[in-house]
Amino acid sequence: MNHPDQLSQSYAAILPALKDLGYRADVKANIDDERFIVTVGGKPTVRVYSDGGWKRDDGPEGNNPGELLRFYRHEHYLEALKHWETGNWRGIARDLLIDSGIRMGAVLSAEQAGSHLDVEYRPFSGPAETIRFNRVQTKTVNMLKRLEKDSRIPDLEAAA
Repeated sequence: MNHPDQLSQSYAAILPALKDLGYRADVKANIDDERFIVTVGGKPTVRVYSDGGWKRDDGPEGNNPGELLRFYRHEHYLEALKHWETGNWRGIARDLLIDSGIRMGAVLSAEQAGSHLDVEYRPFSGPAETIRFNRVQTKTVNMLKRLEKDSRIPDLEAAA
């Protein structure tokens, strides 16, 4: 957007936090009834209206950017929990990398052996890198507890 107003700036302010959760997000101008849209890679479009409220194309809605961020934190927790419950080691590797503050383009491989997880991932730039997570079960359970605590949204739990 060429000349962002206060409303678009307030939504743009949550983009770094969304990126910290592993999402690729952007605020884009729109020409329909919405003021603008928030795009989050791989997720339904979020339409932001003049009153500051938002609605995602698959149904969830809220009143401000803080509620949108809380919604995505909750969704991130549910995705991480699903990875753990289904034994999706690449998904768990992605979740642990994000939890460690490592931003990456993709997890190339994840092999669990005993109590550790060997992960090869591609950073946003440069060659592939590897990392080993020791005590992977304990680290994953602790991460899930933190994510659950950070994602408690009574109003939106039914929406997710």
